[in-house]
Amino acid sequence: MLKSSNVPIDNAIRYFDAAGVSHGLLVPTPTGYGKSIMDATFGFRYFLKTTGMHDYSTQRQGQSYKVSIPAYFVYQDKLEPTQASLYRPKTKQGDPRIWFYRLTRYCKPTDLLAVIAKTDALYVFNMSDPSLVQSFGIPGAYPHDILQNCANVISPVATELLDKLREIHARGFIRGVSRGDTNVGMTLENLLGISPNAEKTPDYKGIELKASR
Repeated sequence: MLKSSNVPIDNAIRYFDAAGVSHGLLVPTPTGYGKSIMDATFGFRYFLKTTGMHDYSTQRQGQSYKVSIPAYFVYQDKLEPTQASLYRPKTKQGDPRIWFYRLTRYCKPTDLLAVIAKTDALYVFNMSDPSLVQSFGIPGAYPHDILQNCANVISPVATELLDKLREIHARGFIRGVSRGDTNVGMTLENLLGISPNAEKTPDYKGIELKASR
């Protein structure tokens, strides 16, 4: 789904990365846009879970178990209240879904949406809107001020790890060191210089790593 974004993802999320703000990404496909549904991808589900906003793995299937979360569409000069609807349909193995009410008034199909969590609400940024992106650098503009209020102080170790992950990403395809379900995690640990072990302690200098295909 993210591959269909009409703007480069790396350019768009650098504002959130620089501020150390956890975020999730969504791209409404033309089909989903017309049906008012978006797939909650693995990365977006992980964002919701780690921020304490929602855990799809504990949600039962069906409309009666739908969850609504307060949300806001962020503009350069205002916030527009909305609601995020999170559910798992009874069909298609209950693949997690999300939708924001009145989203079609805020964005177009294939626009890149960045979502952050703040005080029990979700804030949606249309990163395909040039005027909104420009306002990240303008004090007093809503995108700038919201991001600054959510900014985290990144530890030196986290910065070090992030730099190493960026270096690994820049190398492109890397052949795995093993086979099977654990291949991705083992390959990442090998690239980071972490020796294989069965300990339950965090992987990288106190930071727990999770890798997936």
